[in-house]
Amino acid sequence: MSQDEAVLAISSLLGDVAGAREVQARSLLTLQSMLGLFCTMADEDALSQQQLNVLLEFGEEVCRETLRTGDPIRPALRGVDVGPWDASEEGTPRLERVDLGGLRVPSSGGPELQPMRDGDLILAVTIIQGPTAVQLQAFSSERAGSWAEIRQQMLNRMRIQGSSASEWAGPVGIEIRAEVPVTDPAGWLTRKFVKVLGCDGPRWTLRGVVSGLGAEPDNADEWAYETFQGTVVVPDFWNGHGTTISLQWPRAVRK
Repeated sequence: MSQDEAVLAISSLLGDVAGAREVQARSLLTLQSMLGLFCTMADEDALSQQQLNVLLEFGEEVCRETLRTGDPIRPALRGVDVGPWDASEEGTPRLERVDLGGLRVPSSGGPELQPMRDGDLILAVTIIQGPTAVQLQAFSSERAGSWAEIRQQMLNRMRIQGSSASEWAGPVGIEIRAEVPVTDPAGWLTRKFVKVLGCDGPRWTLRGVVSGLGAEPDNADEWAYETFQGTVVVPDFWNGHGTTISLQWPRAVRK
């Protein structure tokens, strides 16, 4: 395996969707080639033992999935033992949640909730826990399309606007990881990291935009993913117009 192929293989094991598909097209993803790569890196002390263990686990999982399905990219299994959940599903775990009408969002730990309004309508909620925030918005899949369609539209728009954006296989399925140009309070142009999560459900698509510390590439905090997966979508709050499943703001919500 050449150096370029080794870099591509490691990138795919860490979740790079484009890299994983390229690795599959080149038939690089075999147990023999992966073990050879890891042994070489271990001999050269290119990785710590902890990093090597993580990559070995990724490699084993990806190879097993490729042998089983022929595809190293595994879709998220929703509504069986992981969320986000539909209000009609009986297997929804019992969690402390705030009822916002179209969404019931996890509230353990007392996070701050901020509504995103459009006139009299509440379209989304931003949940803030310490240095990390995730904005949740549910759409009617009949009008807005699937997560794959929404994701492609967002990728195209981000790239046109100057962001560096790519697809990665994350804990809740394929997500977008991006560096977005922003203007800081002093007026200087800078960049910030953003992750965009998404999942398809019956009649709906849930999107989560993660910002702050939880969007940093090397951050291991799972709170944003756990919040996304613990959310319950109530599609009956779609009014038949537009694309968004609207929210209601109860008086007891902490702002």
